[in-house]
Amino acid sequence: MPIWIAVAGKEDWIDRISSNISSHNTQPNSDSELLQGSKNFIFNTIYQITNNLKNHIAAYSPIAMTDPQRAAEKSKEGEKIKRVTTFTPTTKYNLFYANMAGKEGIGISAVGQKVFLAATQYFNQEAQRLSKLPNLTVEDLKASSIYFNNIFNIYRSMKDNQGKDVNKLVRVFANTLANINLDNAPNVRRVLDEAIEENRAELMQGRDLTADDIDAVSSKYIQTDKSLVISAVISAATDNAKELILDKINANPDLMGTYIYLIINGLEFSDIANLMTSDAVSDIKNAVNVNRMYDESESIDSILKKLDNGLSYNNFLDDKWKVTLRNYISKLQTDGKVSEIRRNDGKVEKKS
Repeated sequence: MPIWIAVAGKEDWIDRISSNISSHNTQPNSDSELLQGSKNFIFNTIYQITNNLKNHIAAYSPIAMTDPQRAAEKSKEGEKIKRVTTFTPTTKYNLFYANMAGKEGIGISAVGQKVFLAATQYFNQEAQRLSKLPNLTVEDLKASSIYFNNIFNIYRSMKDNQGKDVNKLVRVFANTLANINLDNAPNVRRVLDEAIEENRAELMQGRDLTADDIDAVSSKYIQTDKSLVISAVISAATDNAKELILDKINANPDLMGTYIYLIINGLEFSDIANLMTSDAVSDIKNAVNVNRMYDESESIDSILKKLDNGLSYNNFLDDKWKVTLRNYISKLQTDGKVSEIRRNDGKVEKKS
């Protein structure tokens, strides 16, 4: 009598192995089982990532530096570098400073890439967990770790009615990580759509805003692969010695993290570059470099505090002049020529 052996297909065996590994991970009874379970969990996660067709395509996608290069060409800093000559004594110092931005930029952008990929895996797992909840609601989503509410006001270059380029203030908001995978979680996608529309309505309420003034980046499920965008930034940092892109788009070590953060939130690189190459950000970046010739600089935070609180004469006078000036102002108050002395922080100076 012949014996028939049912041979399962390769995919069936892989699914069974994956299921057994997943169940093995849940309740380890000893340190050795915890270690083995951790290894199995890592193997299972790697399999899930590599078995996804989207990841196959992304793995072989070319890294294009088009966005950083286009932003550098349009920036004022880029125009300024075109006009420098070797006849100016400070040229070599300024170009050397712009050149060295790539050295630290590589590390910052590479760490940003690792953080984004790790966060992507976590958000995708959390989305799968939410998808298994019965009767998922917007409140469930907002209480989870994958929902946030980040709002950005940016000037976006747009065409007006006459076809000319104009800058328009647009409010952009993000409610979850860029490129989150909701292919197998349609209920999470539905609830996220509801949360996004609620957020949009709240932003428009009581304000003179139209639907065109508000852009929800999280609703763009067909987004550019942000890991490729960060890779383009890494490439720009690597080739910075040749093209000096980072200094042209204000992506030096002090501001590189802002680029990475906004990319992870889902903003388009062109919008980020418009913000980061604006006059306000350029002035702040230049103010940080107090004196490159003597390696004097300040932090972004200290510059912002000065902008908020105003300049203090303490930064420009030595101790002798400070005492003389303080005594003179106090005498004016004592003689009744001024009623009170108010400091930059709004507090009234006590009489001496």
